[in-house]
Amino acid sequence: MRMPGMRGMRLMGMVGMMLMAVGCSGTTTVTFHAPPGTVMFVDGVPHHLPGPIDLTRPASVGASTRHDVSLVATVASTELRAKGHIDMFGYTESDVDATAANICDLQEGHLANLLEGKTVVFKGQSASRQPLYELTLLKESPGAK
Repeated sequence: MRMPGMRGMRLMGMVGMMLMAVGCSGTTTVTFHAPPGTVMFVDGVPHHLPGPIDLTRPASVGASTRHDVSLVATVASTELRAKGHIDMFGYTESDVDATAANICDLQEGHLANLLEGKTVVFKGQSASRQPLYELTLLKESPGAK
């Protein structure tokens, strides 16, 4: 059997890397800060906040992955039920991005806007200033499922 030359090995390596990158997605951990006792459901799975949530995102720059989100919190002694989605964006991850903490701060003041019927959007960037996520929430109508 003939061994591939240096050029052939380089070509095989490039093809292998392209195959691994095409269609692959990554997971990014976002730590959500929220009033104690807040529960966020992502794709139907409950997560007690404050705390981290692992979210899938596409590997392709400019692509996005949408996750359904609902939220239950107590704001100004009133129960808040909200629904929406979080879009996770694909980006070129640097070494700094891989080690940096990603945080979404759901402050009580922002959540109070939901009680007033306003739509609230939280946007996050990677450490290298690339779009990472966009969380959109709106107050759930009474009796809505």
